[in-house]
Amino acid sequence: MKTYSLLYAVSALLAVLGAALRITHVLDRPYFYGLIAICIVLGTIGNVLRHKDLKRK
Repeated sequence: MKTYSLLYAVSALLAVLGAALRITHVLDRPYFYGLIAICIVLGTIGNVLRHKDLKRK
């Protein structure tokens, strides 16, 4: 599995888990926003790695 695919998967998993925890009121709003920010950063890093991999081919 490529690194960027792993980052996308972790990002999606964190987003879904964070949404489920927020809906059940286990996670407070500021922590949820922080988790979503982490998901965005991981997705962006995965996108950059994917573009670098495509340029090498």
